[in-house]
Amino acid sequence: MTNEERIEKFKNENVAVNCKTEEEARKFIEWCYENGFEWDISKPGVTHFYYYEDKTCYTFNFCDCEHLGYGTKSFHKREGYEVIKYKDFMKENKMTNLEAVASKGLIRDRYALCHTAHICKYSVGCEAKRYDCSKCEFNDNVNLCVKTLLEEYKKPIKLTRFEFDYLDVLREYNNPNDEFSIYFCDCVKKSKGYFKGITDTSMTIQEILDNCEIVVDDYDFGE
Repeated sequence: MTNEERIEKFKNENVAVNCKTEEEARKFIEWCYENGFEWDISKPGVTHFYYYEDKTCYTFNFCDCEHLGYGTKSFHKREGYEVIKYKDFMKENKMTNLEAVASKGLIRDRYALCHTAHICKYSVGCEAKRYDCSKCEFNDNVNLCVKTLLEEYKKPIKLTRFEFDYLDVLREYNNPNDEFSIYFCDCVKKSKGYFKGITDTSMTIQEILDNCEIVVDDYDFGE
């Protein structure tokens, strides 16, 4: 979701954000204060994480109090709240170049297929390059136009929660632009059954995390 959608959801829906670590709690409270969600009497940097640790959940406007609140995951579930993990709540929906330009209303029916393909690849229309159509790679090349349109959209890579967290740690303590193959060769993937959703091992750790979805939560056993 976009940040605007995230603000709207946290403000007006019965959601509780579960932070598994104190670092997540700190970052979330920072986000809250940046977007107008504040404690009633506590200071901005306070997380109250030590009370419930990895079971800590944060809400806004609980019982019409119009400020931040906190409690356990099990408590908020009993109260009918949707409990969302911090990483899932803060995850950005990355738009393709074409989606970003379309959302601004910059694509019209009068534009040719080659113009749209140019936007997909370069984020701008071909007129921004200030060259005539005869010099454009997409001019009179329908196959290349269609190929470019298809290439920009990629299905999300499916990862288990364990796989996501493992890669997240690799990104934090190593170079996020390292290729996945540096850490996991194909034989390890096949023999142990991990990372089945990654078919292109030349992708970087960052690229995988930017284009993934979590399909199995291996170690969320509830409270």
